[in-house]
Amino acid sequence: MMSLFVLLLIVAATASAPTPSGVVQITSSNELDAAMASSASLVVALLPARCDNCRQVAANLEWAAKELATNNLLSAVTIAKVSETALSTRDWHHVLQRFGVARALVDDVASAAAVKWLPSPHLVQRRGISQEGEGMGEEGWGRQDKQLIHECDQISSANGLYDYIRGAMAAKEVVSGQDSCDACRRVLEAMHYDWHQLLRRLDSVQALHIDANWQATIIRADAQETHQAIMAVCTSPYMMQLSNSTRHTAALLFKWHGDKFVARHLQLFTSWCKRSGDAGLPLTRAKLLQCAGQWAHKVPNGRLGLHEKNMGACSSGTGGVAKVCAFEGSGWQATKRLPASRQIRPTKCAACQAVVDDIAFLVRTSKLAHIRGKAARLRSFEFRDLLDDVCEQVYNRHEGDATEGPARVVENVCSSLFDDFSDDIVEATIAWAARGHDAQANTTASNSPLHRRICLEIGGVCTEQALQSPPAWENLPQTRPHDASHAAVSMRHAATSTQYAAAASAGAGAAVDGDVPMAQDSPASPAEGKCEL
Repeated sequence: MMSLFVLLLIVAATASAPTPSGVVQITSSNELDAAMASSASLVVALLPARCDNCRQVAANLEWAAKELATNNLLSAVTIAKVSETALSTRDWHHVLQRFGVARALVDDVASAAAVKWLPSPHLVQRRGISQEGEGMGEEGWGRQDKQLIHECDQISSANGLYDYIRGAMAAKEVVSGQDSCDACRRVLEAMHYDWHQLLRRLDSVQALHIDANWQATIIRADAQETHQAIMAVCTSPYMMQLSNSTRHTAALLFKWHGDKFVARHLQLFTSWCKRSGDAGLPLTRAKLLQCAGQWAHKVPNGRLGLHEKNMGACSSGTGGVAKVCAFEGSGWQATKRLPASRQIRPTKCAACQAVVDDIAFLVRTSKLAHIRGKAARLRSFEFRDLLDDVCEQVYNRHEGDATEGPARVVENVCSSLFDDFSDDIVEATIAWAARGHDAQANTTASNSPLHRRICLEIGGVCTEQALQSPPAWENLPQTRPHDASHAAVSMRHAATSTQYAAAASAGAGAAVDGDVPMAQDSPASPAEGKCEL
C-alpha cells in the first residue's frame, strides 16, 4: 500500500453539527455520502493504513478543530477523517475512486498531502451514486468532475489546515460583488471613525502590546473578549446609520477579516503616532491612546490614507484581504513626486463622475437604499442630510488627500457643484432613488441616468461624448479622452505607472509627515492562493 494522505474540503447546502470531540470518524462509504449530502461544510482526511505522516495529520486536524471552536467557527464546519483500517476494502477503494485517486493506488505511487475543494459536494455525491460500479477511476475522471473538484496546494500542517479551512469558509460567506465591496468600504470607514474607541476597548481587555521596537501589536487575538472588542465596530454609531443588508455583510467581513484589518491599520497608525510626537520618547499605551484621540479629528481630511487601505484590503489585487472589490488605480501614486502639472489627474468631467459614484454609494448603503416612489420624496430632508458631507468625504474615497492627488480635483469639482446646484443635485438624487430601476446597479458606469443628470444637464461639466466614454484623465501619454474602451484605458493607466516609476523614484524624497506607507503583503492562506474558490 502506498503512503497517501488526501484532504478534501467540501461545501454543501445544509448544516451538519460536529461531534463534541471536534473530529468525526467515518466508518463506511455510506456515512461519507450522508455527510456530503447534509453538511454545510465538511473536511475529510483519508488516512491509509501505512502512511508515514497520518498520525501527525490526525493530530493536526484535532488542533485545527480546537482552534475553530475557540473562535466560534466550528459550528459552521464538520471535520471528519476516514481511516483505511476503519473501512472495508470495498468501501476504501470506492472512496479513493470517488475522488479520482484510484490511479495512484493502482500504480502504488507515493503521494504527498493534497487538498481538494468541492464547491458543490452534493453534486459530487449524486454523481458518485449514479456512477457506482461504472469504473470511476482516473480514466473516467471527466471534465465535469474536475469542475466540481479543484486541486489546491498541498497542505498537512496544523496552521495550514486551520488557515485553509478558515479561508475557504470566509470565501463561501463573503463573495465578490457590489454589495460586498460596498460593505467592505463602509466597515473600513467605520473602523477609522471608531478607532479611538476601538483601541480603548482593546486596551481594556489587555489586548494591546508595545514591543521592544515600540511597535504596537494585538495580543490574545484568539480570545473571545478581543474578538468582541473588534466586532463592536459593526455596531458603532457610524455603522448604525447604514442599511441592514450593508451592516449584515460588513459584520460577515469583519468576522472573518476584522483581525487582519485592525492589525494592518494598527501597524500604520503606530508609525504615524511615533512621527506625530517626539520620536526619541518611548511609545506607551497611554501615548497610543492619546494619538488615537487626535486621529479622530484627522479622519475626514484623508491624510491617513483610507482610500489606499480600502484598495489594499478590499480589492482583488495583490495583498488583498477580503478580495471583494475591483478597484482600478489611476497610476497617480507613481507620479505624486512630479510637479503638479505633470501628475495624473482627472478632468473636471471625470471628477464629476467620481462625485456621482460617491452619491450612489452613499444612497445604496444607507437606510434610504430601498425607499421608492412617493416615499422617497417624503424623506427629502434625510436625503439632504445624507449628501451634506459628500464633498468632505471625497478625501477618504479617492486617491490622495486634502493636500495632493486626484482627491483635491474631485473635492474642488464637488464643492463647486454643490455651491451652485445643491438643491438640484438633491432633487436629482431623490428622483433617481425613487425610480429604483438603477439604484442598486453598479454606478461606476459613466453614463448612468444619475451621471447624465448631474454632470451633463445640471452641472454642464461633461459632454454627451464624454459620458459615452470611460472617464478621462490628464497626463496619460498616448491617451486621448473618449478614444478607447474602459479596459484599454486601465491598461494604459498601468503602463503609465511603470513609465513614471523611475521618474517618481528619482524625484522622491523622505516621506512627509502624514504620508502613510502601505502595509507589506501578508502571505496568502491556501484558500486565497492557487485554489480556485
